[in-house]
Amino acid sequence: MEFTLDLRTICFITAVFSISYGVGLSLFNRAHQRSYNLMPFVIGLFAIGLGTALISLRGFIFSWLSIVTANILICIGFTYCLYGFSLFRQANNYNVYIAFYSLPIVFVLFTYFTYFQPSVNARTVVVSVYLTITMLMTAYNMHFGKAQDSKLPVEMLVIAYVMVALVMFIRATFSLYSSDMQSFMGAGVIHQLAYMIGVFNLVAIVFGLVWMINERLIVSIEALSMQDDLTQFYNRRGLDNLSNQEMQRVKKNGSTLSVLMCDIDHFKLVNDTHGHQVLQDVAAIIREQVPVGHLTFRYGGEEFLILLPNTSKSEALQLAQSIREAVEIGDLVSLEGCSLTVSIGVSQLRHGDTFATLVKCADDALYTAKSNGRNCVVSYAD
Repeated sequence: MEFTLDLRTICFITAVFSISYGVGLSLFNRAHQRSYNLMPFVIGLFAIGLGTALISLRGFIFSWLSIVTANILICIGFTYCLYGFSLFRQANNYNVYIAFYSLPIVFVLFTYFTYFQPSVNARTVVVSVYLTITMLMTAYNMHFGKAQDSKLPVEMLVIAYVMVALVMFIRATFSLYSSDMQSFMGAGVIHQLAYMIGVFNLVAIVFGLVWMINERLIVSIEALSMQDDLTQFYNRRGLDNLSNQEMQRVKKNGSTLSVLMCDIDHFKLVNDTHGHQVLQDVAAIIREQVPVGHLTFRYGGEEFLILLPNTSKSEALQLAQSIREAVEIGDLVSLEGCSLTVSIGVSQLRHGDTFATLVKCADDALYTAKSNGRNCVVSYAD
């Protein structure tokens, strides 16, 4: 017995895949709607599924449903996928506007080549050209999107879309120069291949999306594991990771590295009543004073460590004084009529020092600042 896979069967399989993936993504979107908007993909998959389902019913339903409506739905579906990836990858929406504004043209051409100048080949060329352009624009937005995603799933999707675009272009060229088909359901291998590769594209869309979302969740979890919940500074785990990176950079480039060790004075007096608020307020002031590119950490308790790449000791001292003065004049909790203050120790990495040595020098300078009456900045003496 010979097994044949005709176009009607392929369209039905495509519809089942598309609608199933649409349902799955819809449920997935409900669980992640605060982080991701996957509704454009859901709408796109349902539109593609409904469109291919209508094509599979050609000969059993009205032609305006199985020809015009069906193909417009497929075009709308892939346009929504373009829109979804543009949002997801934070790409420019210019291509999306082109695709959506071109849909009325596709509708007019399909209507014309269905009722006024009937031609299966002409309709095939119209839809194939539109999908070729839409696929290439999707690949472009995927590749050049600004979102920080893992390279592998992004490039996998780009390749998948380019492959589909190539097949659609070949299909359009073949239809343009071949004799007019009498029945679309009896179309040859190139048309069957176009729908089969469309199924592959649907799998790539969903698999690639879930892959990128999973990668983002992993990155988010790693970032949270290095963050102090109270101050939003890095924690000790973050310090271990980032200090190693900075030491490698210093070793490679021979650049400077300084550290500020900051401690809230008389913190025990306010810890029981205003402890958390004081920590948050001081952290906010430090965040305002520290330039972009420097790293802030909650070192422990009421201590903060500030890592200053490419910063000399004199520059570090100026920044430390700015922080100290900002805390002193800040409208923070008062201690028996006195303003809340901080003491800061400063150190700079010397040749042969480890990071632990650098931190110990800053800590020793902080101890000296405390011994000198607090509310001051002390630099570690070489």
